[in-house]
Amino acid sequence: MTTQALEVVAPIRVPARSSRQRHRRLRVLARNPLVVLGLALVVFFVAVAALAGVLAPADPIAMKTSVCSRRRRSPHTISSFEH
Repeated sequence: MTTQALEVVAPIRVPARSSRQRHRRLRVLARNPLVVLGLALVVFFVAVAALAGVLAPADPIAMKTSVCSRRRRSPHTISSFEH
């Protein structure tokens, strides 16, 4: 390797943004209804995912299928509704 390849490259200086510029950009985003709607959807889905154990505490695999299968087997004919 050459000595040129081993030289340390000076870091690129990025101008620091002031808090006023950041605040202004956040205000612009907050005024956009699509941004607010998108943020609300993200917060909603994160909340549902975080509260999944509370919202649906039952084990979906351990559901009783006998109740559902019994209903499917019963014929729904006009003769079954006769008095």
